[in-house]
Amino acid sequence: MESNEDLPAIMDSIRDATMTWAWPHFAAASSEASIRFAYSVDGALLPLEIDHYPQIQQFALAFREAARVQTEDGYEPSWQAEAYSLPLDTKRPRTGVLVTRRALQAESMERRLSRDLNATVALMRGPRFVVRYEKVDPDPHGQYLAGVFLADPAVEDDFARSEPVTHDSWAREHGARKLRPVAWTLDSIRTATTVRLQAPDPEDSKSSIGGVAHLSRTLAENLMGFTGRGAEKQRRTQGTRSRVELSVTVNGDPSPVGTDGDEIVVDFPLAVRIRPGADLSRWKVMADPRVVAEAGGGATKTDVDTPAEIIGWVAGDDVVASGAVIDGPKLKAEGLKVRVVHTRRAAITVQISKEALA
Repeated sequence: MESNEDLPAIMDSIRDATMTWAWPHFAAASSEASIRFAYSVDGALLPLEIDHYPQIQQFALAFREAARVQTEDGYEPSWQAEAYSLPLDTKRPRTGVLVTRRALQAESMERRLSRDLNATVALMRGPRFVVRYEKVDPDPHGQYLAGVFLADPAVEDDFARSEPVTHDSWAREHGARKLRPVAWTLDSIRTATTVRLQAPDPEDSKSSIGGVAHLSRTLAENLMGFTGRGAEKQRRTQGTRSRVELSVTVNGDPSPVGTDGDEIVVDFPLAVRIRPGADLSRWKVMADPRVVAEAGGGATKTDVDTPAEIIGWVAGDDVVASGAVIDGPKLKAEGLKVRVVHTRRAAITVQISKEALA
């Protein structure tokens, strides 16, 4: 018999298991649980809420996206998520929907669960039944990766028949059968989530833009999911004279400064290179916030719907210059950064440009 001192730990394990396997019943968009769970120790009620489990929150968000993709024609998931109709070979009958979601840096995710579910896909069929967590490639940038596959109702019985008596796996079909939904699905999940590394474009290696994906990894839980493919590079073109005499580029990952309601304040670190003997008084440098395109198509100017503003230029605790423009002589400040405020709804990069005064 366990002592009374062990009861809280035992109950934590039970609640942990409940959240790991029954979270879809907490994940309705209406926030109403389809099954209610209640736990108590010595008469004290112990709450069980999905908001207390940051790992599970990511699966819940992916699940909600997948459910809408499955039931709403033409629905496009948010840019924090990627959706796939499986199998990837469109000539084959549809087996379901896969949604993957990338969020915070994995080690920054508060782990309330004893099991680390990072870089897994929850294999699901009705009614909201998690069969297992399928391991996939981790995110190459260290972001938290949560995925959900929802079996299509038309082939759900095929998936159910592939399960052992423990209902904790899907067995691939073997042989030359024409219809192999389980095998097609598992292969497509692996293909869709495989990390493919590409050699960098030599021109893009001169990039000055730090992507919002880096920022997402360092910010708090309320920023989860800001990715933005292609956001980490932005080509710069300047004349030879400008490049030799003075160079100002974003150098490294942006870091959070603070939040205020719907707004986020971040600092973009800068690398300033000055040719010995250069006359800095003839130069001014400008910073321009840009919105990262959802599909990774580069960055565009901000507008009233996605506000962002350059607050100024800082070095340590000192404000070197206010606004988007800094005079050349002030570029000598050590540890110079450009400070930006923007809405949580937008993924922002910064474009640096310069102008020689007449």
